[in-house]
Amino acid sequence: MDFTQEGSEALLRNAIITMAEQLIPPAAVKIGIKTDELKSRIKKVSVIKNTEVNGHAYSSDNWKTFRIEINSGLMMFLHHMVKLFVSGAGVAEIEASGRVKKVLERSSISFEKQVSVANNLMKAYWDNALEKQRGFYFMDLSNNQIKIGGGLLHNAEHFAVAHEFGHIIIKTSSQNINELNVGLEMMRRISSDIPALTNNNVIDVIVQWGEEIAADIIGMQLLLEVIKEDLRKILSYTAIELVFIVQHMLDTFYEKYYAKPRLYNMHPPAYLRLIALRSLLRDSNPSQLFHGGMAFEQIANSIIKEAFSTM
Repeated sequence: MDFTQEGSEALLRNAIITMAEQLIPPAAVKIGIKTDELKSRIKKVSVIKNTEVNGHAYSSDNWKTFRIEINSGLMMFLHHMVKLFVSGAGVAEIEASGRVKKVLERSSISFEKQVSVANNLMKAYWDNALEKQRGFYFMDLSNNQIKIGGGLLHNAEHFAVAHEFGHIIIKTSSQNINELNVGLEMMRRISSDIPALTNNNVIDVIVQWGEEIAADIIGMQLLLEVIKEDLRKILSYTAIELVFIVQHMLDTFYEKYYAKPRLYNMHPPAYLRLIALRSLLRDSNPSQLFHGGMAFEQIANSIIKEAFSTM
């Protein structure tokens, strides 16, 4: 879907509501309540017009009921960047060993074009002009690229919703949430390496960022729970990593574009969130789970490096 299409915002809103409905059953199990009870406590799931790459779960009655909001800026930037990443993808026949047996399709879009589009998109985001910026359209891509991009985009959007369910689970469950303990412990271990933390705010940051990492972990678990096929799980996890890779690109570009450090408040830096997920999964999952994300990370680093050289 392109945001230039008529009715695209309504289509996105309906898609987000459908994604939330799919996540309710596993989330209810995690909280320890019935599915219908959790459904009745969710008062609204919506997409709001906000340019920030963000979403929110919030309550006005001490989490007896709650709402989920996903910012349009998050979805718009994901739409642009997923198409950007798959625009350079080819298609190959892979042997059982993982080696490329035969290249079936090469991209007709050059790396220089990818860099130019990425540069313009990131500038537009920080200039609050993303709605007016053209990226790639799906019509610019091959059928295989559209298929891959559609799957990545759907899962990236689904994870954004699942992350907010993670916050709801943390806030409402009467049980001990192990993922929160994991998030807090990860933050305690790395807090001394985080720039700009002082003794006055380090505890608050550990608690706030620890919950965000826990919500990432729970969101990932919920999303993988509703997906049954192994190949789709790999695509879904790749999309999750891509969310953080894209956000890290934005953060890195900001520091170069404005020549000043990016300040982090409620949310930890995207690279820390990516490290946390990888470190949690690396010992218990096959290596191919990480291949897609690692490849996209290399592409992102190359694009950023080239974009900087032309600024």
